Order: sequence, then C-alpha cells, then structure tokens
Amino acid sequence: MAVRTAAGFDRRGGFDHATQRVRVEVKFSKDKDREKEMIDEINTDIIGYGGRYDRCLFVIYDLGFIRDTAQFSRDIEENPRVHVLIVKK
Repeated sequence: MAVRTAAGFDRRGGFDHATQRVRVEVKFSKDKDREKEMIDEINTDIIGYGGRYDRCLFVIYDLGFIRDTAQFSRDIEENPRVHVLIVKK
C-alpha cells in the first residue's frame, strides 16, 4: 500500500493509529547523501501532520551512514511530541 506523506512522497513505510493519534514513519538511510534528505523530510512531515497526531515516531533503518545518531535524534526530538528510533544494520 502506498502512503502519501506530508512531505509529498508516495512510498511504503508510514501508518497511523487514529484513535490513539499516533503516526509512525519508517525511513531508510541507504547512502551518505540520505541523511540531509531525511532531516528535510522529517521536518516537513512534522509540520504537515500538525495537530492531527499527539505523537509522531520516526523509525530509521540506517546502513551506517548517519554519522552522529545522538545529534540527529536530539535536534528532531526538541519537539516533545516527536521521537526518533534509529536501527543500525
């Protein structure tokens, strides 16, 4: 099933639970250039989801290209309603 995200991309990897008001997005870090793209996508998704969800969780499967995972997550998680989980290969 293709999912249309607030970032404007049609792809698999996002779902929500309407009664719990939770959105989960899955992203794939496959090369060194993808880190900046993902940050841009996540920021756009957060703005686009606005007040529709109480919480947003971004699960990122990283093949080893995110240099500083703590910094990557910290900047995004400044919003207390947004959480990041980075899964390393």
